[in-house]
Amino acid sequence: MRILVLLLLFSFCNHTYWEEYGFTMGMSYSIVVELPQKNIDIKLLKKEIDLIFHFIEQSFSLYLKHSNIHKINQNQLVYLSEKEVYLYLLAQEICNKTNAYFFPFKKETIAFAKANQIPLKTLCNSFSFIKKDHNSYEMKKRYLWLEFDLNGIAKGYLVDLIKDFLISNNLHRYLIEVGGEICVGQPPSNQSGWKVAFEDPSTDIYKKTINSTHTLKNICLAASGNYLQDHIFNPYQSNLEEKNKTVIVFGPSCTIADAYATYIYVQPNYELYSKDYSVYIIQ
Repeated sequence: MRILVLLLLFSFCNHTYWEEYGFTMGMSYSIVVELPQKNIDIKLLKKEIDLIFHFIEQSFSLYLKHSNIHKINQNQLVYLSEKEVYLYLLAQEICNKTNAYFFPFKKETIAFAKANQIPLKTLCNSFSFIKKDHNSYEMKKRYLWLEFDLNGIAKGYLVDLIKDFLISNNLHRYLIEVGGEICVGQPPSNQSGWKVAFEDPSTDIYKKTINSTHTLKNICLAASGNYLQDHIFNPYQSNLEEKNKTVIVFGPSCTIADAYATYIYVQPNYELYSKDYSVYIIQ
């Protein structure tokens, strides 16, 4: 999926920080939050963030047989929340804009489309939603063989949801990293920003070198690299020949940056659809 290794290079000085590290959906995560002087209920903070992780896993994990996306792929009746529908519709929008180079479906779907002489971009609009009540939606698929894979956007969405939660609780100095997707807020006190390091891409995980370091604030980023994982693929080709590169997209939304990074990796002649985003490629 996304290959970005970071190093946290800041010092905490005398300020109080809450730190949380762990694993979710087969990837590591790190959350660092500078706490204000007033009392913060750390247990409640952790509980609410754990609920966000649970929501993403239950909604979009392909590893969980009882997740909603797995049930949709099996053509089972599922009622989705507005937050779930939002991500499907955003994936649909980006799929359309990128001519399906951002492909929010399983790779196996391509064979069915070709067998039925269906252009890949047509698949972008092959599903819709029917509202059942104020926060419940049912998906309608045009083709029963259509199966989703939102791994190219769900991690970024997870980071954005945690970011929004922290900001809503007046916690503005934070770093959130999930599997290489990052959002940082205001700099730590007495620091110019949150410092991260990007590694050179390599197929050898034991021979890593630092390509560059960056001091960041109030920004999100997502990275795509296919040299360690096979999730990224060009839907118009059978495989990717070039693997030793990393595409990093900076912008206000980690969700959109996540999708753009996947798209740009497989389409060198890319077009950014917002001036709020920028691209950094390591080769």
